[in-house]
Amino acid sequence: MVGRRTLAFAGFVMALLVGVTSLACDTPVESHFKEAVRFQEQGKLQEAIVEYDEALKLNPKQAEAYTNRGTAYANLGQQQRAIDDYAQAIVLNPKDALAYNNRGYTYLELCRYEVALADFSETIRLKKDFVNAYLNRGIVLLLLGRRADAQKDLDLVAKMGLDETRVQAELDKFGVKRNGVRHRCGELDS
Repeated sequence: MVGRRTLAFAGFVMALLVGVTSLACDTPVESHFKEAVRFQEQGKLQEAIVEYDEALKLNPKQAEAYTNRGTAYANLGQQQRAIDDYAQAIVLNPKDALAYNNRGYTYLELCRYEVALADFSETIRLKKDFVNAYLNRGIVLLLLGRRADAQKDLDLVAKMGLDETRVQAELDKFGVKRNGVRHRCGELDS
C-alpha cells in the first residue's frame, strides 16, 4: 500500500492548499473537510467518509472532497465507489491531476490496464512533474508488454529522484519484473 498512502498524503496537502482558506473562521464546509482530512490521516477512514459526506452535502461542487473520499474508499477496498468519486472530481475540475492519477491507480489495482494507462497519461499531460504518474504508467506499460515505453517512464522516475526502494516496492506489489512479468491477474508475460 506504499503507493496508495503516498497518493493520499499528496491529496491531503493539495486539498488543504486549495480548499481551506482560513484557519480562524472556518465555514461549516471547511470544518467538515478539515475534520475528514484529520480522520483520514489517522487511518479512521469510515469517520473520514462521514465527514466528507457532510462537507459534500453543504457544497456538492468541492472536487477535493470527492478526490479524498475516493482515496478513503479505495483504501477500504471499495474500488467502484472510489472510481465514482474520482470521476465526479474530474467532472468538477477537469484539470485535477491527482484525481486522474488516483483513479488510474484504482484501475491498475483492478487490472484494467488500458483505462489506467489513459488516466496516467492524462495526469502527465496536466502535470508534467507528477513523478508517481510516471511510475504508475511505467508499471502499466510493463503489464501491457510495452517494455521500451515503460523503460522511458522508469528512467524519468529515476531522473526525477524517486527513491529506488520505493520504485521497487511498487514494481513488487504488482509482480512486475523489467524482463517479464507475472501479475496478480494471473497472466504471464515473458
